[in-house]
Amino acid sequence: LFTNTYEEPPTGSLTIEKDAGDDTTTVFSFNITGPDFDADGEDFTLTGGNSKTYSNLSLGDYAIAETDPGTGWSTTVKVGDSTAITGLSGDATLAEDGDAVTVLFTNTYEEPQTGSLTIEKVVVGAEDSDDEFNFEVTGPEGYITTFSLPDNGDYTKELTNLSLGTYTITETDLGTGWSANVKVGESDPVVNNSCEVTLGEGSENDGIDVEITFTNYYNQLGCETAWGGDTAVNVNAPGAWWYYFDTQGNATQGIYAGQQATSSTVTYSDGKLTINLASNMSLKDGDDTVKVQGYNEDNLPESRPAAGHFAYIGNSLEVEVASYRYYAIHLDVVFN
Repeated sequence: LFTNTYEEPPTGSLTIEKDAGDDTTTVFSFNITGPDFDADGEDFTLTGGNSKTYSNLSLGDYAIAETDPGTGWSTTVKVGDSTAITGLSGDATLAEDGDAVTVLFTNTYEEPQTGSLTIEKVVVGAEDSDDEFNFEVTGPEGYITTFSLPDNGDYTKELTNLSLGTYTITETDLGTGWSANVKVGESDPVVNNSCEVTLGEGSENDGIDVEITFTNYYNQLGCETAWGGDTAVNVNAPGAWWYYFDTQGNATQGIYAGQQATSSTVTYSDGKLTINLASNMSLKDGDDTVKVQGYNEDNLPESRPAAGHFAYIGNSLEVEVASYRYYAIHLDVVFN
């Protein structure tokens, strides 16, 4: 005689609840894994104030995870009578027949912090010009915008409600005769038509509201003073700007004319400076169009070197020099 007796296997239930405060429309995504689910688990969704119950579950360990709800949301998880913890997942154990465990996901929303960029345009040398200056700004999450200044006579553009992160601001299409420098916040201006700004408390630019000033200088290219080297001095002073060559920098550095970077370069190697003029630039006629003076760290001038204070005065594009760390390289050039 074979006598079979059937007993229902022990089971339990899990209830997943969603609390999103006053928000009852945002859809939150979940996944549950455990003994009664395959390796990928089961996906489901909930809105605030709703719940989902799984009944007749085999005893064992289950994991419930919420997909990242996105910017501005914070999440805590409370399993049964345990203390709520910050996170996106909770583990629940059905240990005995009839166990019923509730897993509560509470979401709180705070408006994400945003920042602003204020771009100001200053024009020197052609204040009555009708030229427009074009800008492009790119940033996090594919952000991009373009604009022109002046805009109806306004030389300032404010971009607000920007996500925190790094932005690149570029002045595009500088016309002939225009050069530019850029000043970010309280930093010193640098000769460039582009800058990078990070919005965020404690960021390099220290703040979420950053002011940027692009200053454009106009000089109709023709005869021009040029300086060799990549280290700028007084770049925001049209009558006093100059550059010098630091031998501890790159072996080949730029040549700047009218505060504008050119395609010409100067190279230092083995005690010799070699000036490489681009095809659109040449020295003026004369025997004093190249002037070079060397300096050590203790006597590098703070202002533009005076005309008569150069060790070499001539017109050679290759100049043998005594050993110094710094060189002032003054050129009188013509744009062809």
